[in-house]
Amino acid sequence: MIRETKPSVNGAITDAEVEEQIREMFERNYDLLRQEGGHVLAEGAKQQALEQSLVYWRKLKAIATSVTETEVKLALPGLMTPKRRPFVLEGVVDIVREGEGVRMYDLKTHEESEVRAERELYEDQLNVYAHIWKGVRGQILDGTAIIATRLPPELREALRARDPEAINAAMASWDPVVNLPFDEHEVARTIEDFGRCIDAIEDGEFTPPPPDMLNKSRGTRRRTDHGDVPGVGAENEPTFAQIHCRGCDARFSCASYVAYLRLQARGRGRMIASSDGTDADDLDEWIEVNLGDEE
Repeated sequence: MIRETKPSVNGAITDAEVEEQIREMFERNYDLLRQEGGHVLAEGAKQQALEQSLVYWRKLKAIATSVTETEVKLALPGLMTPKRRPFVLEGVVDIVREGEGVRMYDLKTHEESEVRAERELYEDQLNVYAHIWKGVRGQILDGTAIIATRLPPELREALRARDPEAINAAMASWDPVVNLPFDEHEVARTIEDFGRCIDAIEDGEFTPPPPDMLNKSRGTRRRTDHGDVPGVGAENEPTFAQIHCRGCDARFSCASYVAYLRLQARGRGRMIASSDGTDADDLDEWIEVNLGDEE
């Protein structure tokens, strides 16, 4: 998309020109989505989305300008579940070629801390993608990584406060690229796990985990061979609800999630109907952003 930018006088595209193009493309995409789906964002929420896009570009400019293939579709057909149901595994990734090397990136709308706490889950998915890539392209991958696009709380707070010093400090400490190893031996197990999940869906088995599980840290599931993950300690690792429930449209109809919220409310003295475990200040900010335009 950056190719649409008109070059400056010396033929190079400046950062300012790129950011102006990002703003223009953001507006076009937003208008298209609004026309197709009929959904309208409050102005505050819209500006937050644009700001996240710009921050993402500023932080990962080196990777963004090195991507040689975007939204590469991968598919592994001819698979069978344990109950003999046929299925196809599909995925979309970005590819970066650096000299003779090839790296695969998968973008996730998650926070970096979530990815680092649940590394094995992301490794499983990238293992399958790497397996498909090697089979389809016949090329060796030199590395795989997740790019966590959701801004960390410290950076979101600094942006809200418009504090340049805090923004620079948060940007410097933020490392959204999580490199993950590729293990060919794990591919068969991961495909079998996908198959079991499909069987459960087809059989209508949607029993949620118990409420106490929703409040447990997911970092404890890290395999011991990973060692400690820098910046992710037991006191700030995300919970099951923060990782898996906050994006579920059916969460407020889920008995486990409702019970989880009630448990949280007892600890805080009031009901906090927050989908991602944010504190009261974040909840108030969410309300202000989404209702602030109403007179």
